[in-house]
Amino acid sequence: MNFFNKYSKKEVIIACIAILIFLGSIIFFGIKQYNDYHIPSVYYRTYIKEDGWSKWCKNGETSGDKKSDILNMEIKVKSKKSYTTMLFYVNNNWINSEEYKNMNAIYGLNLVDTYAFVKDFDLCYRTYNSKDKWLQWSCNADVSGNINEEIKGVEIKIIPRNVIRYDYLKDYYQGNEMSKGF
Repeated sequence: MNFFNKYSKKEVIIACIAILIFLGSIIFFGIKQYNDYHIPSVYYRTYIKEDGWSKWCKNGETSGDKKSDILNMEIKVKSKKSYTTMLFYVNNNWINSEEYKNMNAIYGLNLVDTYAFVKDFDLCYRTYNSKDKWLQWSCNADVSGNINEEIKGVEIKIIPRNVIRYDYLKDYYQGNEMSKGF
C-alpha cells in the first residue's frame, strides 16, 4: 500500500506543515538559548603617563606596554545586564575607579561585575609587573597584583561559569612565568 494512497493530500500537507512548525520552533528556541549563553565581549584600556590612553583591547589581549606604570583603566562589558566595578590598590588603600582621579601608579586590581556574571560567567583578569611578570589569573573579585610592584600590563577575559578555567585560559598560560600575587 502506497503512503500517499493511504492519506489524502490535505492530511499530508497538514502533517508537513506541523512538522515544519515543530522544527522551526526547535531551531528558534535553540538559537535564542545560544544567544542567551553567548559569551559577552569585554573591552578595556589603560592610561600611561607618557602615551595617554591606549587603544581599546578585548577578550584577553594585553593592555599596557609592560614597561610603564598603569595610572588608570577603563572597562566595558558588551552585555545588557552588566555593570563592572573596578577597585584599584593605590597608596595602601582600595579606591573605587569612579572616585580615582589622582593618576598614581596602581598596585592591585579587583574587578566585580554586579549582575551579568552572577550565574553564567566568570570575569577573569591578571596583571603584569616588573618583578613577578604575569601573575596568575584572578576571577570574580579576587585580587590581582603585588603590594610592592606597580602594574604595567593587564589582560581580561570572560569565560563560562562552571567550566575548568584552565581549559579557557591555557593559551594564555603557555610561555609565561606564573607567580603569586598579594
